Amino acid sequence: MLARWSSQTSRQYTSNRTYESSGMVNFAAQKIKEGFDFVIMGHNHVPSVHPLEGGVYVNLGDWIFENTYAVFDGKKLQLKKWQIDS
Repeated sequence: MLARWSSQTSRQYTSNRTYESSGMVNFAAQKIKEGFDFVIMGHNHVPSVHPLEGGVYVNLGDWIFENTYAVFDGKKLQLKKWQIDS
């Protein structure tokens, strides 16, 4: 209950901000230029995958409301969604 409230409060605060324009993609691109294959972040609440030159930036989104997570199989990184059993 506390985690849902906290996430909802954070989502309300951040819902009007565009993190890609505030530097997250640029940060990921810089890390990829430094030699990283993947950059994974989760602050944005919006799940997304951005192929960049030489690597991939993944924003995990919001695991409480979006139910998203990432899986790496040794070669590729995928953003997936888990199902809630009712």
